[in-house]
Amino acid sequence: MQYIKGTRQHQLGGVPHGKGIQLNYFPFHLGDYAAHTGHLEPMEDLAYRRMLDLYYRTEKALPKDVSAIARLIRMVDCAATVRDVLNEFFTLSDDGWHSKRADDELTEMKTKQEQQATKDEHEAERLRRFRARRAE
Repeated sequence: MQYIKGTRQHQLGGVPHGKGIQLNYFPFHLGDYAAHTGHLEPMEDLAYRRMLDLYYRTEKALPKDVSAIARLIRMVDCAATVRDVLNEFFTLSDDGWHSKRADDELTEMKTKQEQQATKDEHEAERLRRFRARRAE
C-alpha cells in the first residue's frame, strides 16, 4: 500500500489508523537483535527473521504446526532448523507460538495508534466547530 507524499499516512510511515490496521512498519533494534542472535548459523538467522516478519505482518501467534510455519516462511526443507529456532526464541501457547518481544511491540503500537486516532477525532471535531463558526 503506497501513500501520497505529504499525507498523514505517508508521514506516519504508512501505518493507517482505525479499524483494519495493517502493520507496514515495526521497530527493529539492530543491537538487540545482534546480541541475541550472534550465535545462530545463517539458516537459523534467516528462519528467525522470516518468522519475525510473519509474526509482525499477521499480528498474531505463529501456527502450532512447525511444518506449516516452515511452509509460510518458505523454508520447507529446513523444518528442523525452524523447530530449533522456535524452541529458542518463542513460547508455545494454546493459540500458537508467541514472541514476548513482538507481543510487547505490537501492544505498544496499537496503544499509540488508538491514542493517535483519538487525537485525530478531536482535531476533526475542532475543525468542524471552527468552520461552523466561520460560516455564521
